[in-house]
Amino acid sequence: MKNLLAAALMVAALAGSAGCAAQAPTGTKQQGLDPDKAVKFVNCMREQGLTFTYEEGEGLFLQGEKPEKSKLQAAEKACAKFDPAPPGPSVGTEEWDNMLKLAQCLRQHGLKVPEPQPGDSSVSMPQGDDPAIRTAQRDCARYLPANTKRHPE
Repeated sequence: MKNLLAAALMVAALAGSAGCAAQAPTGTKQQGLDPDKAVKFVNCMREQGLTFTYEEGEGLFLQGEKPEKSKLQAAEKACAKFDPAPPGPSVGTEEWDNMLKLAQCLRQHGLKVPEPQPGDSSVSMPQGDDPAIRTAQRDCARYLPANTKRHPE
């Protein structure tokens, strides 16, 4: 689940400024989400004080400001049983290779990004309005999955 939420937050970061992410829902188009679990997941996250929505065939969307890390971690733990995401890409696939390239690209831009691990479905993207972060996000976006939706700038 950590990776599912990270994907939603990653797209919020790539949307540009924090103001843009705060004004409109952001998320990633994800294939293979279990619709029943997704609805339960959204309801659970709302009970934890986080505003997520689910659109079948489109994915999960975070609305509003990025939550504090402690609040997000507590919500992840509470809602883990409803994780609707399929497992991450298999090692050796093009998608896995792109995750590795994305992490490497972000590190080459001076950002501290951990190496993806088997089972991860996304790379933890640094957040913020720092010009170095925004430049890295823009320059490394070519390694994102083709089906990643972004909020228009």
